[in-house]
Amino acid sequence: AISVGLQALCLDGRFDAALELITEQRSGQKTLKGKQVMAGYNKLLEEGLHAGEYDIARDTLSGLLGAGYIPSKITFRAIMDGMGLVPDRPFTSAAMRKMSDSTPSDGKFEFLLFVLDSLEGRKLIVDSSFYSSILVLGAQAGGLHKRIASLLTRSRKSGKQKEISVCEEESPDEACSTPITSWEEFLQDYSSYKENLGPSTVFPTVRVSTKDFGRVLAAEQGVAYRGGGRVGSRR
Repeated sequence: AISVGLQALCLDGRFDAALELITEQRSGQKTLKGKQVMAGYNKLLEEGLHAGEYDIARDTLSGLLGAGYIPSKITFRAIMDGMGLVPDRPFTSAAMRKMSDSTPSDGKFEFLLFVLDSLEGRKLIVDSSFYSSILVLGAQAGGLHKRIASLLTRSRKSGKQKEISVCEEESPDEACSTPITSWEEFLQDYSSYKENLGPSTVFPTVRVSTKDFGRVLAAEQGVAYRGGGRVGSRR
């Protein structure tokens, strides 16, 4: 009954009440099993994002992680469906025109970076399709969003790869720049960071699943800058 009630609240646009209903499951009023609670979080994520309620989506993801749940493939799919994201670059002229006619908002891209920050805060793996969809969105938007998407590819590592700080490659005489600890903050304060970007800049790690690796590489090509130009520079 509670899942039906949650769906009714979402359909009615009462997202705060829907989140409260799920949160009650963590405060002793447990009438749902763990899988049902997780399904509730996923449903609220999808419906909240579909309605453009990014604050609700943030609180929902934070609640999910705070309750000790690990985002599943269904969770990433819910986010993608709610935001209308696609993991593959369009190859037909009609599809490319359709994407170019729809410029993503800053709020949309900020939320996606918030998701990456939240996952890295718990050292969790990012679904490969979800990661690819962020890059496709960045390529579609161009400008700063594409620059940051390009930097995401620089920080990507699979769970089996050894993590190496960029600073380890610098000479002992070269001081390591202050690491950037949040992708969302980097987007918001890019004007403050851009002049100091360089080979020694350390970005938050992006841990991507090794599944569908061909899709990942194709998406990364879409945000690559030709000629080896500095990503942080003006173009």
